Amino acid sequence: MTLIGKCVRLTPIKMKKPIQKNKKENISRLNHVESFYNYSSLGEIDYYSEYDCEANGCEEEGICRCRKIENAHFEKIHFNKVFEEFYKFYRTQFFINGRESAFFPYCLHRILTNFKVYDPTYWEVAVHGGYYGEEIGNVKPINLEKIKSCLDELFVLNEENYIPFVLKLEYGHILPRLDGSKYSVEEVSFDKIISANEGYRKKVEAGIYANNYPNNLPIGVYEKRGDFYYLIDGYHRYVDLVIGKKKNFKVVVAFKSL
Repeated sequence: MTLIGKCVRLTPIKMKKPIQKNKKENISRLNHVESFYNYSSLGEIDYYSEYDCEANGCEEEGICRCRKIENAHFEKIHFNKVFEEFYKFYRTQFFINGRESAFFPYCLHRILTNFKVYDPTYWEVAVHGGYYGEEIGNVKPINLEKIKSCLDELFVLNEENYIPFVLKLEYGHILPRLDGSKYSVEEVSFDKIISANEGYRKKVEAGIYANNYPNNLPIGVYEKRGDFYYLIDGYHRYVDLVIGKKKNFKVVVAFKSL
């Protein structure tokens, strides 16, 4: 039957000390997602059902209550929906001085991507008893504790350090030329976006993000040089979302103050 249905501690970056007073209502710690109940919207689950009605007396009662579920697992994950559920849960907890962080949605997406939440093999599917035999229970990412740990670390940082944090998480270091950079979210024209490494860009597999990237989310981190924006993080997104599209794109911009 088919139902349609611990962040590794890295070498610390040189960052300013946390200022918790900037968090909404002086929240001192995050409330966390523990699992998801509405699994049918997150992807497609497959499993086997086994029955032994004779041994369990179902025939005498006239009602089957003996179903056993085996090998319950996700066949497909709707990553945009998973991101939406995480975002709805954490969004207001990352408000700063009563406003939404411009960088938090992008950082959350990168954290979830880093821990392979898009991959159905990185999910646990629980089974529990019901009145009519076993049923699918809650679901959660295998790496949920690592995701929570990363969000805890992000939470205590100043907002200006959010982007360096996720770059460090993904690549293990910060490019020296980004030292001292500030960050903003801007909408830029397609003809101002430059692929800084065409050799690597040509090797990138297309199709990963086609029709599978949240609307209004920045498509990557770009370094501003003069009037142009050079790609730093997001080559797969560049290939799928930018090439051939003559429009404006929302990006995270790294720049140096004058």
